[in-house]
Amino acid sequence: MKTKVTKENKEVQNENKMNEIQQEMMSWVKAGVLALFFYICINFFIFTARVDGPSMLSTFTHGDLIFVNRIAYTLMSDLPEYEDIVIFTNETRGYELIKRVIGLPGDHIQVKDGQVYRNGTLLQEDYLDAGIETEGDVDEIVKEGYIFVMGDNRPNSADSRLPEIGQVSMKTVKGKVFLRIIPNPQKF
Repeated sequence: MKTKVTKENKEVQNENKMNEIQQEMMSWVKAGVLALFFYICINFFIFTARVDGPSMLSTFTHGDLIFVNRIAYTLMSDLPEYEDIVIFTNETRGYELIKRVIGLPGDHIQVKDGQVYRNGTLLQEDYLDAGIETEGDVDEIVKEGYIFVMGDNRPNSADSRLPEIGQVSMKTVKGKVFLRIIPNPQKF
């Protein structure tokens, strides 16, 4: 027995097909809007960087891919917190460096006998590998608008202990590292 296709049935089928096409198009539009949203977030609020060199071992290794919050110190706070990991441009060297914040404006930073002191208090630096000592002869007050930074791999780190790096102007800070993506995801 054959079913007779009426004009009315054909219109319903065409209407159903049009609804399916519209739904499919809407799902593609939603996916496009979501992709655009993530693109804007990634390019305006965060950026990715790749760690180059051993200065932050063992927190980061050469080649690690990290996310950096570009607006951390503009909208959220003017200054980083102690132990934040920041990316900044070193004007002397002409490229970006990644380091840990040790001192904020007004802090008295001292390095003596292989140890770091902030305002006369010995820092408990659990992020350093066992046995690492901090070399250098530092005794300075952090200037207003600047931070004092060091790498976690102190023997192999060009940081605020060196005159060519020195205290870092907040104007050169690009952002705060908040996530390592590759090789092992970790939040900071």
